[in-house]
Amino acid sequence: MDSFHYMAVNKFPDYDNISDIIKLLKEIDVIYIQEVVNSFDNLDKYAGNEILVAANIGVYMSDIGYMWSYNEIDAAFNYNIAVLSLAEQLNMNMEYLESFLQKYSEEVENPDTILVIVEREMGEAIEQFPEEKRFKLYSAMLTGSFIEKLHLLYEMIKRCPAISNPADMVGENMLRLSWIATGQIKALDDLNKKIEDYAIPPENMLYHEELIELDSIMKSTVSLQDTSIVSTARLLEDPGFLNLCREISRLRNLVTNPGIQTIR
Repeated sequence: MDSFHYMAVNKFPDYDNISDIIKLLKEIDVIYIQEVVNSFDNLDKYAGNEILVAANIGVYMSDIGYMWSYNEIDAAFNYNIAVLSLAEQLNMNMEYLESFLQKYSEEVENPDTILVIVEREMGEAIEQFPEEKRFKLYSAMLTGSFIEKLHLLYEMIKRCPAISNPADMVGENMLRLSWIATGQIKALDDLNKKIEDYAIPPENMLYHEELIELDSIMKSTVSLQDTSIVSTARLLEDPGFLNLCREISRLRNLVTNPGIQTIR
């Protein structure tokens, strides 16, 4: 538990790192939830907006990492089709992306290796964006990936009592999930600094003001500052935690469901 706590809060997961957060989540015995990943039905909503296209490449790649961690191989293959569809709109190197799919086929029996491949390919994707838009699109992809990982994490926390396996592990699972949530404060700081370096001028930033506001909300959420007070019932009824959940859901909708009216 001490080792897990250190990794969750101080070391993992980074804002652009898929496999490390999955390593932590795999140590928490909760079941897979298909309905929390981004729907295929949303693909058409991103057409004509290259920043949202790039952001949702990040979203779907995080979903693929989540699926692979639970050996949901068929679902992961299907979601790679979504990534290819969006990448084609940005004139990314299709040969590169098709080789990415081939690597899935070669490593189908080893989900851990696939997670490493997903992480590496995401880092290399910056080279595949058109040069004149490279940093703007890459920062959007990092933003989409980070927001989706937050969404998946907080959906696990909210559903923890129902998805814990075995049921008597609810308290320990909740504590570990809360530690990972605490680690996202530093990860969000890092993301915001990277975006400010990459996406210049400011109008190239995807929901940067909302990410700054999210940073403020996370830092003021008591349960993230002192996870020793966390218990299932108290956390899921805490007004600060519930406000943070709403803000994450609102921001995720801005990325994955553009056009939907969202309120704080």
